[in-house]
Amino acid sequence: MPRFDQNFLVDKNVVEKIVNRCNFSSQDFVLEIGAGNGVLTEKIVSRVAKVVAIEIDKNLANRLKEKFFSFKNFEVINKDFLYFDLNSVNLPVGRKLKIVGNIPYSITTPIIEKIFKYFNWDIVVMMMQKEVAERILAVPGTKSFSRLTLWTNFYSKTEPLFEVTKTCFRPVPKVDSFVVKFVPNYDYFDYKFKIDLFRIIKIAFSQRRKTILNSLSHGLKLDKKLVEKYIVNSGIKLTSRPECIGLENFMKLVEIISK
Repeated sequence: MPRFDQNFLVDKNVVEKIVNRCNFSSQDFVLEIGAGNGVLTEKIVSRVAKVVAIEIDKNLANRLKEKFFSFKNFEVINKDFLYFDLNSVNLPVGRKLKIVGNIPYSITTPIIEKIFKYFNWDIVVMMMQKEVAERILAVPGTKSFSRLTLWTNFYSKTEPLFEVTKTCFRPVPKVDSFVVKFVPNYDYFDYKFKIDLFRIIKIAFSQRRKTILNSLSHGLKLDKKLVEKYIVNSGIKLTSRPECIGLENFMKLVEIISK
């Protein structure tokens, strides 16, 4: 039995759907996060140039090594992905990683954050808890719109793929899952106010029930009249709450504040 709290995908139709949406080619180098019992791996390894599978459970990693022993393009690494050096993957010049995985619900955000800090990838297809996917895919003015939404939109362009019900796993988890596709967002690659942007977003959402005027004047410890001027000049309503403000509006606000 696995030593970690893992739910294994057993529905072969879902496996096929995930693999098909990745659009793998024979030149691809693939990193699989949490390979588990290899149900995704076996559908990928014969289609691509290389598969590097990261598996935290030593017993599962050993089983994967045995199962795919005959595939010279397969490598399994027994390690926690959060402590794995993505730069250690030996890629041909000009080649970028495709990343796929059924990721642990409890560390979805740290995993995504780690990937976004590594720039040499061109597609990520992840299965995650449905609630987290809803936050990532949310639009301004909805309950699910959050810091995670804004942060994800800054670094990537997302596409909702499909829902996966909990009955597709063994053991059966308590919640449903959802598959999301990410591609890099190069629009803001050279944005010079990135640190200030995420500081402002953090302050705004730390008191998300307050208006943007009240949360920023309190969090920035600035005169309320001055903050009011910043907000009006950025085109944001003074009565807006943070979950109603899109990324570009936050960016405009930060640029005005930083002048």
